[in-house]
Amino acid sequence: MLFRVNKKFQDIIHLKPRFKDHLYDITPLIELTIRNSSIKSGIATLDINSKSSAITILNEMTFQAKKAFIKELETIILRHNDDSTNFAETDISILKASLIGTKKIISFEDNNLILLDSERIFFCEFENPGLNREIIVTIYRN
Repeated sequence: MLFRVNKKFQDIIHLKPRFKDHLYDITPLIELTIRNSSIKSGIATLDINSKSSAITILNEMTFQAKKAFIKELETIILRHNDDSTNFAETDISILKASLIGTKKIISFEDNNLILLDSERIFFCEFENPGLNREIIVTIYRN
């Protein structure tokens, strides 16, 4: 499906994550932003202003499953580490965010996100809890 852009709305969601290596369900914040845009159907782009944070779409998860997910990311990174490379903690955080990505595009119709029933949008903080983070939400009418 092709979209012809004829209206755009932009808002910024401000977050202050409290924990490192944590996934925060931001689905309700995205849904509210879409409703506030007065655009009924289209696409929303989500951009994060941090190189050590990411955004992803996953099934709903328990706290233990979220921790296992983050641990697996670290395992993937360290598996490819040789003795000549000593990753600093900051490097690992940036690599985790790079694997997940800092931008997502999501379709919506009649103010409802087009996600599977159990899917949620997660903000991932991998390094600096307590810092202000911004998610720039740009909404385009189709």
